[in-house]
Amino acid sequence: MNFRYYSLLFILLSFIPFTQSQAQNTFRIGYIDQEHIIIQMPQYKELKEIERTHYTSWINKMRQVYQEMQDLWRGCIRGEDAAKWRSQKNDQLEKELREMPELARKQFQRIKNEIIKGIKRKIATASAQVCKTHNFDIILNKSALKYAPPQFDLTKDVLKNLGIHKD
Repeated sequence: MNFRYYSLLFILLSFIPFTQSQAQNTFRIGYIDQEHIIIQMPQYKELKEIERTHYTSWINKMRQVYQEMQDLWRGCIRGEDAAKWRSQKNDQLEKELREMPELARKQFQRIKNEIIKGIKRKIATASAQVCKTHNFDIILNKSALKYAPPQFDLTKDVLKNLGIHKD
């Protein structure tokens, strides 16, 4: 009994210094507003221009298909001998015209995802450097927080690290 008592006491006492040293070691946690940083990035501004040209080109393609359909119907009125072929061709063009907006959206979404992924990679690298520079242990995204004091906001520091100087 005596041996069990002393061994249990030894085990319990051996954890006390460990837990005290753990309590003294505090974490420094900061946060960034990733959406704000993304909007400030030059690649994001280029993305808006890519979006504009992408949709303009798809609208032009849709107009061409629509014009081809109209030309096909005008030809159908003049010559009845190839009406079946024209009807099949028209059905094909109508299907293509219906699918174009969704195809354009999916294609642009792939382009956008690639660009955003590259931007987020740069933000992560800059955040890690700021974290080391300012002795923070963890940096979180502001969207994951309900409230955080402004003194822990590292958004401006990350922007400076990325070479974006905001007024």
